[in-house]
Amino acid sequence: MNMRGLILGCSISAGTHKLDPKNPLGEVVDNQIGWYNFLAIDNLDLVVYSFPGGGYLNYATLLDNLGLLQPHISKFDFILLQESFEPRFLLTENLEFSHKKVNDINHYTLKETSKIVSIRSEKDTTNNHLSFSRFAVAYISSINKPCAMFHCRRDTKQFNYGNIKVLDVKPSIDEVIYKNPDYHNEMYMELGPWQQGGQIIGHPTLEGNKAIGELVSKPLQEWLKTI
Repeated sequence: MNMRGLILGCSISAGTHKLDPKNPLGEVVDNQIGWYNFLAIDNLDLVVYSFPGGGYLNYATLLDNLGLLQPHISKFDFILLQESFEPRFLLTENLEFSHKKVNDINHYTLKETSKIVSIRSEKDTTNNHLSFSRFAVAYISSINKPCAMFHCRRDTKQFNYGNIKVLDVKPSIDEVIYKNPDYHNEMYMELGPWQQGGQIIGHPTLEGNKAIGELVSKPLQEWLKTI
């Protein structure tokens, strides 16, 4: 019997990215094949919701609006959270998602038109945005559903995860994706004749998504045996 899992993530869970041919400093989603397609675990039925620019606040908002979930939360056996670059403060209205089904995985991505305020403040761990993220984590922990998460960045010890299982996964972005040029998109920014240009490291490529899937597979499989 298949286990049905709900995956919540940011743009890292939006699929495979490629360089934007119209913008030398931009990326676009090439397809919805993400790290979750490379989980070497049999009998999983997965639904993915991705929030580009978002994080825990948006995961909690979705779970608090159960009517938006397809299928209903009661139909899922577990929730898996891909931790973003927290804290993030993304406010939305009229939550609307684009939907595609690829390789039997239903994928929902938040539409840009739903966003009204977007602030990334992961470098500042003392502001109110961190409090919002902590409230969101506490809410998710209170949901009566087996839930686990994994770090993409190094654990900064910002959160009390409560009932959320922290999977023993190497921080894939810092330790794997950013260190291998085949695993991420790379852009180059010219700052001017008197300044040095700078490299901008982007989202995971297809090979990068494969690497994340391999990192997550075994810890996730071991946890699923316990629920």
